Amino acid sequence: MSFTSDIWSDSCSGVLLLSLACHGITEAFEKKMIVLKASVFNESRHTGENIACKLEGLLSSWEISKEKVKFLIRDAGSNMKKGGTLLNIEHIDCASHKIQNVLKEGLKAQETVVIAITKCKKMATHFHHSNTAQDELKAIQKRLNQIPLKISQECTTRWNSTFYMLERILQVKESLCLYAPTNNKIPQLTSEEWMLIDKVITLLRPFEEVTKE
Repeated sequence: MSFTSDIWSDSCSGVLLLSLACHGITEAFEKKMIVLKASVFNESRHTGENIACKLEGLLSSWEISKEKVKFLIRDAGSNMKKGGTLLNIEHIDCASHKIQNVLKEGLKAQETVVIAITKCKKMATHFHHSNTAQDELKAIQKRLNQIPLKISQECTTRWNSTFYMLERILQVKESLCLYAPTNNKIPQLTSEEWMLIDKVITLLRPFEEVTKE
């Protein structure tokens, strides 16, 4: 049997969960995935030792011996790597996680991209923290006979969140262009930056499709 494990966090409640999922194929060679458990991770330090201890407990709760584990797929963090090593099981990096890390570093390499994305982050934060701003943008969208859409906020720990934020901002471009001149709390994007965002979205879309699968 092969397994995946990850630590998930909820920004609202502050709760951390350590997940364990089992992967395999049926007799008809169909891929199947079953989440065995998402256990609260109370340990204050996310050390390899704590992760190994928790994972061993999760496996034991299902009466799964370590000898039955073919592979454990985990993120490329040093603590998760150490946890796999301490468990004395075969463990490998998650390809999707590595792709996300490559994309993050790639976007940081171009100053013009960094500036445009930073502006978009400020826009998203502005609307996320102000119900009044959301209502004003919604009113503009209705006036333009558009479906009211909220701007997604980027979260560094969420895969593809930069893509979703940029995609949504481009979707509401017309409304934003009407809203921005009346409010000095958000930056305005230049025509060149709008074109750049469109290109970045085109670049990121295939990776979003792959990692979503």
